[in-house]
Amino acid sequence: MHTANRLSIDAAALATGRSRRTIYRWIRDGILRAHDSGTALEVTLPDVMKAEARVKRGRPRGSTRGPR
Repeated sequence: MHTANRLSIDAAALATGRSRRTIYRWIRDGILRAHDSGTALEVTLPDVMKAEARVKRGRPRGSTRGPR
């Protein structure tokens, strides 16, 4: 795959409005495929958009922020 089609983790986070931590979690959990460039992990925009479509934003229904 040509490297011009790849995004850094920071760029993927910016494209989705998610945090870097979330992008790394998606990679760890197998939701997002990453490529090792030798110096950093990279992802493709189509893979990022597919991952974004698979997950929902926010807390699960019925969860709370903590003790009240």
